[in-house]
Amino acid sequence: MTGALTQTDDQQRAGKPRSKSSTKSERVYLNNAAAALMSAETVTAIQSHLQLGRTEGSYRADQRAEPELRRGYQVAAELLGCSAGEVAFTESSSRGWQAILSAMVFAPDDVILTGETEWGGNCTVLVLAAERAGASIRVVPSLDDGTVDVGVLAAAIDVRVRLIALTWVPSGVGIVNPVAAVGALARAAGVPFLLDAAQAVDQLPTDVEAIGCDALAAPGRKWLRGPRGTGLLYVRAAFADRLLPSTSDYLSVTETPEGRNWREGARKFETAERATALRLGFITAIEQQLSCGIEKIQETIGELAEYGRLQLARLPGLKLLESGDPQSGILTLVADKVPATELDRKLARDGVDVAAIGRAFTPIAFAKAGLNDVLRVSPHAYNTRADIDRLVAVLGRELATGVA
Repeated sequence: MTGALTQTDDQQRAGKPRSKSSTKSERVYLNNAAAALMSAETVTAIQSHLQLGRTEGSYRADQRAEPELRRGYQVAAELLGCSAGEVAFTESSSRGWQAILSAMVFAPDDVILTGETEWGGNCTVLVLAAERAGASIRVVPSLDDGTVDVGVLAAAIDVRVRLIALTWVPSGVGIVNPVAAVGALARAAGVPFLLDAAQAVDQLPTDVEAIGCDALAAPGRKWLRGPRGTGLLYVRAAFADRLLPSTSDYLSVTETPEGRNWREGARKFETAERATALRLGFITAIEQQLSCGIEKIQETIGELAEYGRLQLARLPGLKLLESGDPQSGILTLVADKVPATELDRKLARDGVDVAAIGRAFTPIAFAKAGLNDVLRVSPHAYNTRADIDRLVAVLGRELATGVA
């Protein structure tokens, strides 16, 4: 039985009661790995600040919001298991991740280690950084279940390795990489560990100390149910002291006759220009998720994902790509005869929102597996088994009829 945050409970809290059964007239939203649905409270927080700015001006509105903005660092620190000084708010997960990479200095013959399931955007930035410095990238192979081979990773760490960059839960396949084991290796070797947690934070409990990462980036719009244009960046205090941001303004650094003074901790990566309304909405969203209980959210997502796998496995002509344990709330599928893009279009037409994602999302793993695109299904804790049943019914019908 799913019970952490049922769709009925969440919809009632958001002022939109609905029954537990999903009728044909309702849309079923199962694309939370792209962007989850915001709660009514989150939307209200955003709109209230915008309305205040309309009557008092944005700067006065921002001044009024300062206490809440300061409190937001404590809220985010509770979510990530760190101190408030180790948290920065960003415009996206990619913005935070790239800020760390660009603040590092690489030299010829340096090595960056990454995995086969790395996010495509990260791959591009890693290649550019390596090319500029004359460094090289080594891709650590995956085990049969898709997770990074920790044994091979351990053997690859030598004096030339300057960074381990890994994605916790890949965007294009629902496996969960053993990040704590990687963090232990990185700490023992004294190698910085940069973790992309875009698909992990909130659907998995996050404790950066237990993981052992030096920096972690996550967006607001996915499992945390915040607005698009928001993100979190964790930077371990000792690691932050070693980094020099590639961009700055008067908020991140001050110039005095005595010299240049950077803000302490992760906030040296923030700049003065910010979307305050979105940040306030994001803080509200984080608080709501914490109040629900991250472990309960994880349990509910896990139960729905497992139920989905069992039901989808019964459909002829459909293959689920995930294997191993643990698995995340992301299910990826390929059909024998119908392209993922066509299935996505037909499901949307029938009121079921999922996503067709291409090789650009997880290029190394997709190329190795000979995949061009997959259908991705990602339930959240506000979904129900009835939503999964609706997906299976529509998908089964489309698979039976084939491409129109």
